[in-house]
Amino acid sequence: MTRRRLLDKLWDAHEILHREDGTSLLWVDRHLVHEGSHHAFAKIAGRGASVAEPSLTFGVADHYAPTRGRPASGAIARMIATLATNTEKHGITCFGLDDPRQGIVHVIGPEQGLTLPGLL
Repeated sequence: MTRRRLLDKLWDAHEILHREDGTSLLWVDRHLVHEGSHHAFAKIAGRGASVAEPSLTFGVADHYAPTRGRPASGAIARMIATLATNTEKHGITCFGLDDPRQGIVHVIGPEQGLTLPGLL
């Protein structure tokens, strides 16, 4: 009997479509976005589309967020503000600088119960 790896089980549980060329389309249970996601939101806007599952998407001010005080530059402040604007526009929960749940994206996922065993 071949033992199935955890990755194989997770993949199979989330595979929506498998093409003959081996390409798979996977269901993603949670989507965490940060200040650098403005490019993706611009593409969505350019297509006249919206976020498909806003209740499964979460914004986190993380990658450019200061550990203390306010952003170090106007450009960084704009990126954080753009994240807030984009998440609000699409009905996405955002853990912004003033949110007590805010923190490092890879930490707040488990802390807030967003990343759980078996989810992708």
